[in-house]
Amino acid sequence: MFLWLIVSASVVGICVIFYLVEWLTDNKQPQTPIEVRVVKILDSGWFIRVGQTYCFNISGTGTVIFELISNRKRKNVLIPLDEIKKLSEGNIGVLTLQGSRFINFKQLDT
Repeated sequence: MFLWLIVSASVVGICVIFYLVEWLTDNKQPQTPIEVRVVKILDSGWFIRVGQTYCFNISGTGTVIFELISNRKRKNVLIPLDEIKKLSEGNIGVLTLQGSRFINFKQLDT
């Protein structure tokens, strides 16, 4: 029981450190608008990927796969669940990121 508690606390601690490092890194980046198409909206689930590590989804986010219009490369972005509700697969618009942090998505009139 005690070992389980130590392991759980360690996992949570590591996730908090990854969130903090990503937050600090994103704060130093400029906001970048990118023209994209929504490819797939994924279930938020219990775990999300932070960098190269999977952590508990404590942030109320889900993953959306976008395809860059300029070069057709795909990009996974964590987006707040209330913003995901506004998206549909196939939407085209301008995605604004600050580092890896979602700022907004403005749908283009087609």
